[in-house]
Amino acid sequence: MPLIILLLLFFVMPWLALILLIFFLLSMFLLVPLGFAGRSVLWLILGPTHLLKLMFNRKVRQNHALEHGTIHIIEERFGSANIEGMAFENGFTLKVGLDPQIVLNASRSALKRMQNGETALAVHPRCGTTIVVINVLSSVIFLLLLFLSGNLGFINVLLALMIANFIGPFTSRFVQSFVTTLKDVSDLEITGVEVRNGSRSVGGITILGSAELFVATRSGDRIIIPEILD
Repeated sequence: MPLIILLLLFFVMPWLALILLIFFLLSMFLLVPLGFAGRSVLWLILGPTHLLKLMFNRKVRQNHALEHGTIHIIEERFGSANIEGMAFENGFTLKVGLDPQIVLNASRSALKRMQNGETALAVHPRCGTTIVVINVLSSVIFLLLLFLSGNLGFINVLLALMIANFIGPFTSRFVQSFVTTLKDVSDLEITGVEVRNGSRSVGGITILGSAELFVATRSGDRIIIPEILD
């Protein structure tokens, strides 16, 4: 749409279109690299911090692995789906328009298969870890190119993004396997599935969200019969 408007201006008000084009090019070649440099420094702090917090939390890593396994089972049965999830110490959420019983059965199947050795279910190609990894990689590559070339140029931004997006998915599988998930779920139990509205309170402010399913888990030896709570 902005490009169409710019083309129309070239016919109606060419001088204004030329000014806007010059401003756009200056922004791209000067402001974008500068902003990317600041973003890179920020991601070098936030990215590793987030990953380290996960690495030292066994319960979250187990539930993250089970979340991935559950999504794999659902996709095996119903095809590829854009399912969002988040892991916690006491379970994980899934934003998916499926019957709770289907999700409960999928999570139980995933847990059983993972406990029987199908640890590959713990890794998923569309995990949010991939986004973190790509951002951290692009930041490292950009700052390295900046250090080597001494040039804060737009070409370095493009190179960093291209390389990071190429190697990011492969690196993400490694990071998921050894940092953000724990394939050993031998002591994990599923205690039930709860339907939630997806709203969260942040700083006293309620943020509305779409409905989600919460799969509750626990670690222990006592046998629990899973149930669905509305």
